[in-house]
Amino acid sequence: MSRYLLFFLWVFLWTGLLQGPASGTQPGEVDPKDATGARAPTISWSVQSTPLEDVLEGIRERHGIEVLGLEGRSGEAVTFSFEGNVQEEIVRFLSYLGEKNYAFLFAHERLSRVQVVPRGGGPLAGVLPEREQQEPAPETQARVLGVRVQEVVKGSQAERADILAGDVIAKYDGTPIARTQDLIALVKGKPSYEAVEIVLLRGGQPVRIFLDGGFIGIKITDSQIQADEMEGYRLWGTP
Repeated sequence: MSRYLLFFLWVFLWTGLLQGPASGTQPGEVDPKDATGARAPTISWSVQSTPLEDVLEGIRERHGIEVLGLEGRSGEAVTFSFEGNVQEEIVRFLSYLGEKNYAFLFAHERLSRVQVVPRGGGPLAGVLPEREQQEPAPETQARVLGVRVQEVVKGSQAERADILAGDVIAKYDGTPIARTQDLIALVKGKPSYEAVEIVLLRGGQPVRIFLDGGFIGIKITDSQIQADEMEGYRLWGTP
C-alpha cells in the first residue's frame, strides 16, 4: 500500500513540475495588465465618515496622485469604497462628490494630478501645463489629420478648463476625432446635463478634461498634426 502511495505522490509532484508555477490568475479571470505588460494600477480602500481632506491625502500617499480644487470641502465626511482601476475609481469618486468638471494630468504616462474646475468659474490657468512653443517642423516630417483649437471663447467652460489655442482635440466622449465635422456632430448630440470627457494633446502629452455636454466654447480647424506630436497620445494607450 505504501508503495502505491509513494508512486502516486511522485506522479503528482512530477506533473506539477511540468506544468510550472501557477500564474495567480484563476480560470475565467483576466490578468489586469496593459498592452505593454505592466500591471494596471488598482485601488482597494473603503472609508467611513472620513473627512475629505484625509481621503485625498490617502490617495496621494497610496498612489502619488494629487487631487486639487476641493480645498473648500475638506471637512466634509465621506463614505465610499474604492475597488478597481485607479483612474476609473477616481472618476467614480468625483461623481459621488457631485463634481463633473475636472482635468487629469499625466507624467510619464501615469496619472499624477487631478484638478477639479472651481465651482463658479475660476479658470485652471497656471495649473494645467502650458503649451510649449515649437519650431516649425521640416516639410519631410510625417503628419496626420487632426483637429486643432484656433481660439477659446471668453467666459466659456473651455476657458474655465484652461483649454488653449493650439491644443489638439484627440477624443470626445470616447470617440477619436479626425475632422471638425466629427466633433461638431458629437457636441450637438450631447445634452448639457451629461458630463463628457475630452482628451487633449498639448506638446505631445495627453490631458483628460471632463466638462458638461453641449457648447464647449472653442473655434476649431482641420489641421495636419505632426506625427511625433501624436506619439504621447499613442503611448498613453488611446487607440
